[in-house]
Amino acid sequence: MKDNKFIKSRLSSLMFLQFFISGITCPIMSLYLIKCLHFSGDQTGIILSVSGITTILSSVMGALIADKILTVNRLLGICHLFAAIFMTILTFQTRFEWVLVTYLLYTLSFGCTNGCVSAVVFHHEENAKKNFGGIQMWGSIGWISAGWLFSFVWMRNFTGIMALNRMADALKISAGISFILFVYTFSLPVKKIKPDSRKSLVPREALAVFTKPQNLFLAAMVFITFTSFQYYLFGIGPYLQQSNYGETNIMPLMSVAQIAEAVALGVLGYFIVRKDFKKVLIIGLIGNLWRFVALLISPAFPAVISALVCHGVASAFFFTASCIYLDSQCEDSTARPGVQQIIIMLAYGVGASLGNLSAGRAVTMFETAVSGVINYSAFWGVPLVVNAVMFLPFILLFKRGLGEKVSKQKEVTGLSKKLSIKEI
Repeated sequence: MKDNKFIKSRLSSLMFLQFFISGITCPIMSLYLIKCLHFSGDQTGIILSVSGITTILSSVMGALIADKILTVNRLLGICHLFAAIFMTILTFQTRFEWVLVTYLLYTLSFGCTNGCVSAVVFHHEENAKKNFGGIQMWGSIGWISAGWLFSFVWMRNFTGIMALNRMADALKISAGISFILFVYTFSLPVKKIKPDSRKSLVPREALAVFTKPQNLFLAAMVFITFTSFQYYLFGIGPYLQQSNYGETNIMPLMSVAQIAEAVALGVLGYFIVRKDFKKVLIIGLIGNLWRFVALLISPAFPAVISALVCHGVASAFFFTASCIYLDSQCEDSTARPGVQQIIIMLAYGVGASLGNLSAGRAVTMFETAVSGVINYSAFWGVPLVVNAVMFLPFILLFKRGLGEKVSKQKEVTGLSKKLSIKEI
């Protein structure tokens, strides 16, 4: 019992540090590239779009290597070592070409770690189904803590250009934590690699799920919605900075979305079990729409807070709920990992790449050449129009009901926690 509590605390620490890295880099990456390195919107979009490509590549690499050539512990540690090296190099680059190449190598290295962390937890936690949610919660705490600690400790009393210059320190801190995790993962117990038969990366049973028109339609909706998500992730940091919120307030403000997502995930199981599934998805789509409406209407504090809250609601009630719905459509349990892999590649792979490229193009189009001020009313209008256009077809075409009844709230809640991905 003591050993189990000890390993659980170590896995919780691992999860905390893993998402501390994401929490200290993701919120300010576009702001760093635009304001610190003075890249154009197109250049920033190209750089950030490579994360979508590396999501697909790292997923394939992880599937081919983890517990086949290297134990998942070792793979996680080695990937963090390379992530630390490439992020350190990145902080010294100022030319577009070198930043692009270095960021590509970094995201390829760090991209593998997200899946590996969950695998490590399931390897070492005896009662993973019961305890995964509690361990995953420390990832949320790590993400939120990163923004608050960096902003109110490291950037305290700094404003304007001096505050922007210190943002590069966030990248250096993330590199340091990656190196700590490289050492830390090698101290975890190692389980021997078990010989196993070779399996396809995406089972045929998983592809069969998307032959049903409703499932294929929902997958297309997830792709379009997640593409528009990138407008928020790309634009919110520079938008808050241009709206005079102060550099030290940007990361804590953005953490409101993560807090809202955590709360929404906590009640998601209740809504799925007691409400029609279509209603749950509509709530997510309404939150998705209002996020852009609020940002377009006004940069005032109430509008910004409502947009951030709606981002968390949309992430839980549409993206995560869609994953749960598609999971319920799997007639064979072997299809479930493949279905989730397809959705992640579609959203975080292709969707993220196209979304970042599109958002970067929009920034360039709507930026005033002389002053460098961006017309954010026009910028937020692009994803708003896209989401508004697809809202009506969803209401008309998506049928009510689950197809396969989800009846156990604990199972739904557990799956929703497992599918919570903090980069949203």
